[in-house]
Amino acid sequence: IRSLPQSLFEPAPKIIEMALAHNKLGEIPRGLLDPLTKLEELSIHFNKINLIDKKAFQELNSLRMLFLRNNRLSDLPESLFEPLESLERLHLGGNNLSEIKPEWFKPLSNLRRLDLEHNPLQKIPAVIFKYLPSLKVLELRGIPISHEMREMITTLERQGIKVRHD
Repeated sequence: IRSLPQSLFEPAPKIIEMALAHNKLGEIPRGLLDPLTKLEELSIHFNKINLIDKKAFQELNSLRMLFLRNNRLSDLPESLFEPLESLERLHLGGNNLSEIKPEWFKPLSNLRRLDLEHNPLQKIPAVIFKYLPSLKVLELRGIPISHEMREMITTLERQGIKVRHD
């Protein structure tokens, strides 16, 4: 599957779990997911997504798990996760993210697990962790660990966060 019709989900507002993984989707446009207001888990990993509209998740207030692993994401809109206050797990590993923007994480105070592994990250701004008071697990495998990042990992582990890295 390379794309989805804009009205595909209009007759299915009660869906709570959706798997669109292992396809060839290239983008997530505005409005496509809007009818899925009850959705709790969205798996769109192993696609070719390189673009997500900043309003793509605007109606997904119930979403608890979002799997965006192994796509072609190199950047994300700053307000993309704003409506996702219930999100507990966010998987962004295996993309092309070279920079992490603190703005992405401001609304994610309930996030318990964050997967950033296998991205070409040079550093992770420590400020993001003040927005993630519920964080328990941080996945960093496949990311070169600089001295600065090693210090950050030590601090996080002292706070009880399990950091998985090479």
